Amino acid sequence: VFKPYGLSCEYKNYDEDILKNNLLNKIPVIIEARDKDAKYPEAFIVDRYRRSAYRTTNVYHYTYDNLPEGTMIPYVPDSIVYIYNTPYIDQIGINWGRGTAYQEPSKWYPITGDWRLYSGWPYNYNDNRKIIYFNTSGLNRRQH
Repeated sequence: VFKPYGLSCEYKNYDEDILKNNLLNKIPVIIEARDKDAKYPEAFIVDRYRRSAYRTTNVYHYTYDNLPEGTMIPYVPDSIVYIYNTPYIDQIGINWGRGTAYQEPSKWYPITGDWRLYSGWPYNYNDNRKIIYFNTSGLNRRQH
């Protein structure tokens, strides 16, 4: 069905790079995962992401040591350098498929780590994660 569009569907162990590439190409993925104490796995859709970038501020202040007494010290203003890293995907949005009562569109989950339906939910879907995704090798890929 999807072959004419350069897509094929695959199922494998959870892979962050596959998740990122699909989301950057605006293609959602299905994740299957289980809590270590749950009897059955859950499946849900990951359909959005957030990027983060950090800014480092370096302030350079000039000082003069061991100058002979009476030496004029020139005024050198502080210099500030801002360094920005490349934005990277660090959070995802999960559609839990349980109706609006459980959807938290403003809630973001770490790309790795704990995934709970809501705070206080007894299950944490961080075991045996699998990904069902469109193989986008036929598409032009964007960088993450």
